[in-house]
Amino acid sequence: MVTFDQATYIDGTVNPGAILRRNTQRDAGTGSGVLRPGDLKITQLDTPGAGVKIAAGDALVQSRAPGAERETYGVPLSTSQNYLGDAGSGIPGTGSSVPAGGRRDMVFLELLDPGLPTSYTPEVDWPEGQSVKLSIVQNVGDSALRIEDVPALANVTGYALALITYPASTATVTNAMITDLRALAHPRSERVLRSVDLTEDKFLTSTAGYPDGQVFPTELSGGEALIKIPEFATHVRVVATWASVRFPAGTNALGNFWVQISSNADPDKIVTPLGSFDAPGVGNQFRESWVKGATVAIPVSKRGKTHNVYPKARLNNALPVGERPYMNSQSSMILDLEFFEAVA
Repeated sequence: MVTFDQATYIDGTVNPGAILRRNTQRDAGTGSGVLRPGDLKITQLDTPGAGVKIAAGDALVQSRAPGAERETYGVPLSTSQNYLGDAGSGIPGTGSSVPAGGRRDMVFLELLDPGLPTSYTPEVDWPEGQSVKLSIVQNVGDSALRIEDVPALANVTGYALALITYPASTATVTNAMITDLRALAHPRSERVLRSVDLTEDKFLTSTAGYPDGQVFPTELSGGEALIKIPEFATHVRVVATWASVRFPAGTNALGNFWVQISSNADPDKIVTPLGSFDAPGVGNQFRESWVKGATVAIPVSKRGKTHNVYPKARLNNALPVGERPYMNSQSSMILDLEFFEAVA
């Protein structure tokens, strides 16, 4: 007979922690990370000093114990808290002599499960009833970005949250010294694709400065470009293609193109950096395609809201009608937007 581990949630059975951790991984998937963008973020104290602040939130931490690769711990923290070292007297700073580039300390979550074969904090120091703690390992290597990269943490089950890089003779931790190492355990994303063919000539005429410019082409100024930003989205990857823009013979058109989400009057409008075009000013007419790729942050005020997405362009110099670039029935406009969430 094949003997299985105990099935869960059957009356009269005892469900060991390993089985529940296995269920957690079945539900949540493999890997470690925080659940929401701001969860468990490490920052300076409200008044900078010899400690750090950890934001409230949740994390999933995959076990590193041999044979327990299918187990995942859930780590909750209900309120933001200050960390001043295990003794509460401050995180040790540096003296006048530090390694080149500063001393790098890793701040990490450490699971205090007595069933784990390896720990970083000696068991005698574990607070009564505490199953997870914030820990710091000093002087990690330049390439250390995970607890797996730190020899002192070999086989320790935990999750790296941040690095603190101390210059010489420093005890006060500031945000400038902190490198965020968190990642989302299961980041969400949503792609929106818009593609339209043009039916008539659309000339670029505006010399208005960035980010005002001109909606170019205007086919994407109506319903085709009305897009709801997901509530979870912290950023958007933008790929915009103005396909087959026509330049008249001999034009010396110079200018820029970009993408804007929401109206000019909106103080929280989202605007990509500029792309540019430069016609040679001599020769025959020609066509070229413009492509602008960018990743931009989405303000909280825009999340969950519906806004127009505008392809925009401008001329650096005023040109007569016969020299202006334009799009026509052989042209098309493509907007490819991927909304996603990342740690913040």
